[in-house]
Amino acid sequence: MSADTLPSAAGRVRRAVRWLLGAFAVVSIAIGLNLAFGPSATAQEQGLGAQWAQDDALVERGAQLFGANCALCHGERGRGLVNDGPSSGPSLIGVGAASVDFMLRTGRMPMDNARHRLERSDPHVSDDERRALVAFVESLAPGDGPDIPDVDGWEQADLSHGLELFTRNCAACHGPTAQGIAVGQRDVSSTLDVVAPIEIAEAIRSGPGVMPRFLDDTMD
Repeated sequence: MSADTLPSAAGRVRRAVRWLLGAFAVVSIAIGLNLAFGPSATAQEQGLGAQWAQDDALVERGAQLFGANCALCHGERGRGLVNDGPSSGPSLIGVGAASVDFMLRTGRMPMDNARHRLERSDPHVSDDERRALVAFVESLAPGDGPDIPDVDGWEQADLSHGLELFTRNCAACHGPTAQGIAVGQRDVSSTLDVVAPIEIAEAIRSGPGVMPRFLDDTMD
């Protein structure tokens, strides 16, 4: 390694350490709080998805966006379409606001061809459009599936507890330092500068792709 590469390498290491500590903190807070995902939540405990789904204007806007961008694969009412073509999509009934928000927030959806691999990219919808789409999908099956987690205060979370939970539940696929392993999932720390705490928490709760869904009774 030349001297010219040392600063950039050191910078990557520092970013990796910051990301890893942040990930442990989010893991800790995401499973350590009662985040009101269940149908028994009170009005005061409702997550963002449940709140957005009660806004009729937002739901209507979401229905329009869904029809234009999502219905081709997921059906007009989100029940999914199964075929051998490029427009086959799973049902979205009961997937939960966290799953929909994660897919939209990380640019994995909408996609042009259902045969393509789901990969992170820049968001294809605005924040307002994302909220509207989440509201519409959540309105199809209110209260089912995990809602969008509240990660406020993640900086004060118990890092040692987060490390313990990550080691127990995540390291087998993502590696002990979240750098990924050859026989496991892709390197989850490759986008250090764009991964947000909310995305980590939503992934933990919703289980995108082949990742399992971790709920309170699993990770506590």
